[in-house]
Amino acid sequence: MQILTYVYKKMRKVFADKYNLVTIQCDYFGWKFMQGSNSIFRYELAKYFNNKEIEYIFSNNIGFYRSIEIASKYKINIKARENLEQSLDNYNEKGLIQGIYNISAVISVMKIIKGNGYKFS
Repeated sequence: MQILTYVYKKMRKVFADKYNLVTIQCDYFGWKFMQGSNSIFRYELAKYFNNKEIEYIFSNNIGFYRSIEIASKYKINIKARENLEQSLDNYNEKGLIQGIYNISAVISVMKIIKGNGYKFS
């Protein structure tokens, strides 16, 4: 799911309005690589799931999420491989840079709130 989808927009609005929170969205460097899998290997799933379950998984473009749904019923480990098609300009970074983005976003919002004369904790 992309970060800009309706569900996430609604969640941010609900949290902001219902709990009087400032909500922040941070588009991470390489966020597109964190949205799920583009390829699921049918032969690997056939080791664990019956034909009806496999057809359900592949009957829609959300196969990755359906495979998780079905797999949650079993105690299994499924091997998977994903070709992320990363480059030097766009790669999956889940560590320090992501933390820096979050901290920078929060500090920026704090400065804006203070600059507008609002108090917050």
